[in-house]
Amino acid sequence: ALDELPDVDLIVAGFPCQPVSTAGQRAGIHDERWIFDDITRLTSRMGTRPLMFVENVPGLLTANGGDAMGRVVHSLADIGYHITWGTLPAAAVGAPHRRTRWWGLAYPADAEGAEWPQQQAVAATVGPAAEPRERHRPDAERFGKWAPAIAQWETTLGRPAPDPVHNGQLNPAFVEHMMGYPAGWVTDTLTNRREALHALGNAVVPQCAAAAFVALEARSRPL
Repeated sequence: ALDELPDVDLIVAGFPCQPVSTAGQRAGIHDERWIFDDITRLTSRMGTRPLMFVENVPGLLTANGGDAMGRVVHSLADIGYHITWGTLPAAAVGAPHRRTRWWGLAYPADAEGAEWPQQQAVAATVGPAAEPRERHRPDAERFGKWAPAIAQWETTLGRPAPDPVHNGQLNPAFVEHMMGYPAGWVTDTLTNRREALHALGNAVVPQCAAAAFVALEARSRPL
């Protein structure tokens, strides 16, 4: 029940991007899928004051003439939170594609002295491994001009990329690899090709999320 919310230290929310994406109608705060106000409303009813790590597309910054981003800031301010935000592409962590995303870290305005999640633990959990990896060589025969970038990502992940095409169609396992997930993370569960590609298309690169969290946490941490 909504009146029995658990106490947590961190809320992670990738609220729907359709209302603000440049690929859509950009109704923004007037779209029925705009649920950020619901996120803050539920957060305000918790017994704790958790950090909030949120994600969306860069279109959030310009939707409704900037009012969508303003709604995020004011909705958080109404429950006593500040927010630090910025954009970061997946390419910043070595992925062979941009997939730029907006990231925000919201925290209680009275957070001085509060215990914050350890950024090293977050990075170690979902970020690229810190240990040296065997360098992979570019495979121009399979990947053409993108071979050097894919080889760099193979080195980061510590495993070779699957073939990009399977049975004449885009291989979901290849997309899974490009998104930085462990082999089978999505495709072992969603065996239907269309469903797997749909899920991966709406996902984020976890290594990028980790890097964004660490950067925002360092900028926001109370002195």
